[in-house]
Amino acid sequence: MATAGLAGMLWWGLGCTDPQAVSPSPVEPARGPDLQVTELVEGGSIDVRVGSAAPRARVRVYFGDRTGSGPCFGEAGDTCVSVEDAGVLGTGTTDEDGSWFVSVPLTAAQSAGTPLVFQAVVDLPVPTVSNVVSRVVEAAGTTAGPKGPNLLVVLFDDVGIDKLAAYGSPTPAHTPTLDRLAATGVTFDVAYSRPVCSPARIALQTGRHGRRTGLGINWKPEDPWQLGLEQLTLAELVALSPTFDYSSAYLGKWHLGAARAASGFDHPLRQGYDSYAGSFGNLDVDDAGGSYFDWEKVVDGREVRTRTYATTDTIDDAITQLGTLQEPWLLMVSLNAAHQPWEPPPRSLLPMRNDEGAGYITRQIVSAADTELGRMVEAIPEGMASRTTIFVTSDNGTHYSQVQPPYTAARSKATLFDGGLRVPLVVSGAAVGAPGTHSQALVDLVDLFPTIAELVGVDVRDLASATDPAVPLALDGVSLVPQLSDPTVPTPRTSLYSELFSPNGSGPYFEANRQSVRDEHYKLIVDHLLGKEMFFEYVPGASDEGPDLLPCGLSPAQQAGYERLVAELARIDSELVLDAAPLSEPLGPSPFPLEQDSGYVTCE
Repeated sequence: MATAGLAGMLWWGLGCTDPQAVSPSPVEPARGPDLQVTELVEGGSIDVRVGSAAPRARVRVYFGDRTGSGPCFGEAGDTCVSVEDAGVLGTGTTDEDGSWFVSVPLTAAQSAGTPLVFQAVVDLPVPTVSNVVSRVVEAAGTTAGPKGPNLLVVLFDDVGIDKLAAYGSPTPAHTPTLDRLAATGVTFDVAYSRPVCSPARIALQTGRHGRRTGLGINWKPEDPWQLGLEQLTLAELVALSPTFDYSSAYLGKWHLGAARAASGFDHPLRQGYDSYAGSFGNLDVDDAGGSYFDWEKVVDGREVRTRTYATTDTIDDAITQLGTLQEPWLLMVSLNAAHQPWEPPPRSLLPMRNDEGAGYITRQIVSAADTELGRMVEAIPEGMASRTTIFVTSDNGTHYSQVQPPYTAARSKATLFDGGLRVPLVVSGAAVGAPGTHSQALVDLVDLFPTIAELVGVDVRDLASATDPAVPLALDGVSLVPQLSDPTVPTPRTSLYSELFSPNGSGPYFEANRQSVRDEHYKLIVDHLLGKEMFFEYVPGASDEGPDLLPCGLSPAQQAGYERLVAELARIDSELVLDAAPLSEPLGPSPFPLEQDSGYVTCE
């Protein structure tokens, strides 16, 4: 909305001008839609309206100094907004009447009286015509709009809370960068993911459980699986921002598609990312014979061999992107660390202290990754850093061969126990209002999708189903923006759900079909193929769920908790309807070992 002290509306219709306004440069009326801009003294907000455009057309509004030469956005006579100097006031889609409106808060980046050029660009549904330029106007007293929030998402691989001092590990890796981010951010103490890589990454990218996308297990390199192009990813989400024009890049391990899938190595680009560079899958599984020091890298659809240490390579690419991405941006940095192969990292990346004992190689890999994470964070320019929010998490828990007591191998990666599902989640930077705090809220990786939606101004209620535009998109996450401001605020979520099923598709799941649900006090795990249930009560200070209580009988309070979770799982399961394009049949059984027996068969 316009604020007090406005000088009035500057409106250029078909041949109409405001006599109080600075005269616009000559533009032929037929060139584009109407543009209305509210003149404004310093501070407040500016209203921008576009009309008489094509319905459902993409529209962008730029501002900048007057220029008569250089590359411009479209054609605008003698006056246009230069590509190099332009700022973005807003971007969106016109309605059925060909209209679009945005109200943008402005800062005092420009002195009052500075003439600026505003330019609306509408992409019409004509293949040979990419841009049509609206009226070009100058308004005295306007100020430059703020840049949108930058979003940096760092995803570790197979790093459970047992590896981190921020989560109380008795044998942590050396992670001063992550510790510093936790000290300046919000640490979510109870964050859930998925038991294996691909389903976790899909949950993060879509905000949806696997039964909605049909992908519940990893796949072999020769399988034709990929996250369906109909699914909305984080890159496609930020591109829907009604206020800012986002750029995006994905770096590091993808594992959302296979080389044999329909999109092949172009999959990240077809899922909305402007650029991609990294390992398409695991270094040693999806690339036979690969290692951190010799691996196949995909760069925007082209495969090349590299011998740069994988973590260093990804961070090098990230630092390059920080210098080239147009703000605001979404940058996904998906590290291979600390997934196998378990190879000692370069000594230069490790602290000057010995690290030995069980799992020391994994701790070294995590320490090296933390060193490189620090190099990337320090490379963010100061002004840019003030607009950047950093999310650090992991796809699942630690591999069973790399855990140390009090954690157990039988309750690690690939299981539905906390050792397989509970991951770090630290958020630091611009969106955090209470630095150095902890949240006890029950959160899930699917929550990052609606959180980022709120930060960029997208109303998730306006998103459409992947397969039916007339139906709202079913999301399983909740926004964590309130908790970033005040970690004591509870989320609407009262339970956490996870799953592991195989084969991928709509079922039946004849290789694996396991689900879990927990609340603040209790947890239920159900193996549908074995017809087995396990029920646990959380004890403060314990490293895991404790013994299965069902064989020994339940107290009245435990029985009530058990019945509550049975009902909650039934409710969740009834809502998880497949919302994806049809998937082909798998070529063979899952390549991933499924969970072992818990080792707990008696109660005390």
